Amino acid sequence: MMNIERPCEPQRGGFSFENSRRNAVLEGNLSETGYSAPKARKTGTTIAGILYKDGVILGADTRATDDMVVADKNCMKIHYIAPNIYCCGAGVAADAEITTQMMASNVELHSLSTGRPPMVVTVTRQLKQLLFRYQGYIGSSLIVGGVDPTGAHLYSVYPHGSTDKLPFLTMGSGAAAAVSVFEDRYKPNMELEEAKTLVRDAIVAGIFCDLGSGSNVDLCIITKAGVEYLRGYDRPAQKGRKGGEYRYKPGTTAVLTKTVTPLSLDVVDEAVRLMDTEFQTTSCRGVPSMRHGHKRKPTTPKRRAPAPPVAGAPGPSGAQPRATPGGSPTRRRKKFRPGTRALMEIRKYQKSTDLLLRKGPFSRVVREVCQMFSKLDLRWQALALIALQEVK
Repeated sequence: MMNIERPCEPQRGGFSFENSRRNAVLEGNLSETGYSAPKARKTGTTIAGILYKDGVILGADTRATDDMVVADKNCMKIHYIAPNIYCCGAGVAADAEITTQMMASNVELHSLSTGRPPMVVTVTRQLKQLLFRYQGYIGSSLIVGGVDPTGAHLYSVYPHGSTDKLPFLTMGSGAAAAVSVFEDRYKPNMELEEAKTLVRDAIVAGIFCDLGSGSNVDLCIITKAGVEYLRGYDRPAQKGRKGGEYRYKPGTTAVLTKTVTPLSLDVVDEAVRLMDTEFQTTSCRGVPSMRHGHKRKPTTPKRRAPAPPVAGAPGPSGAQPRATPGGSPTRRRKKFRPGTRALMEIRKYQKSTDLLLRKGPFSRVVREVCQMFSKLDLRWQALALIALQEVK
């Protein structure tokens, strides 16, 4: 970069920090207007994959973070693409999820249209074209692994669309710790158990050395015979037990000052109300039931309603029936509510019972009577209240 103070002289070498002052001025202007400078999105994940003797092994941790908060402790980061192809996703969880779902749909349609099993290179080509079209705005870093008729393959796809094909790959915020394990211990044509241990150790290194990675280790083993998904293969970051008791005896912390504020309360009103309990049983017509020693009174049979009178004919008393606006005559019927009399008596003498409860000599007696009320019928309660009124 040319020096602004001396435009005629070329820069001799080194870094030029002249834009730092400009950036500081721009950030100051943004803060004055209530805005802030854009920041890079921080994501956390450790994903890895290697080629071994019989196929491909993919590994990933299970922690999903939202800034400095652990949003999910058991997140699935190994996604299905095809029966013989799987994909590990790092970066924005939503972008990786929807990208792999779209790719699984496209690969299935491609396989149905061609009549051939999907190829790993086909999936990689479609992924890189999709991500390059969005110029990095889809924040998903992917490791694609699988076995097709041409053999085992392992690819990495970056958010901007670039790809790599290597025997071992790592991506995510814990990739540096994981790749150091691969570079130290990887060798071609490894056996299954040795390869599983290597991938497990690489993911564990990312879990312990990166705050964005954590929880469990998932593995996916892909061979010509099929796929084995090992969910929760290892749990290196389990919660341990406390070595001692962190409790202090009362009085360890000195109390410097102590203030007690008494609260003065005045009783404004005090009342006792009668309530129906579960022991009270009343029949549908207001007649006392057979419980508690009450006998049921014989009921009179229902009388049938007389036929409606003919329009213009005189009624029973000789008067003409009243006709409705439509022309048909109507007759008033008196509504009867069973138990209304007893309820009126109870309401009438409730005030007298409240007065009795306030007096000292009668309080105990009235309380016992009120307890008996809850076991009586509504009409018997009215009679008992009348007796209380006479006692008063």
